[in-house]
Amino acid sequence: MQNELKEKILEELKKHEKKQNTIKQTGFISNQFYINSLTYQLKIDTLTIKDEKEKIYVCINLNQVYKVDIHENNIQIYLDNDTQIFIKI
Repeated sequence: MQNELKEKILEELKKHEKKQNTIKQTGFISNQFYINSLTYQLKIDTLTIKDEKEKIYVCINLNQVYKVDIHENNIQIYLDNDTQIFIKI
């Protein structure tokens, strides 16, 4: 993944840290869950977004990301396998 896209995602996640968020995934698997206090961690090229207190998380291989759209209250991440991940506050 281009470093520019990675930095764009991390910069926006920093603004959402410790806030309530909804994460929705569409594509070959669809799901939605709520995070009360968002935290995130980057190890190599795997981004883990999780709830600080609950055992809720999603891991994203950033090498699969080809496009990122950032709006006022959400982040849209597009992955190679026809998956979209939406993070909304």
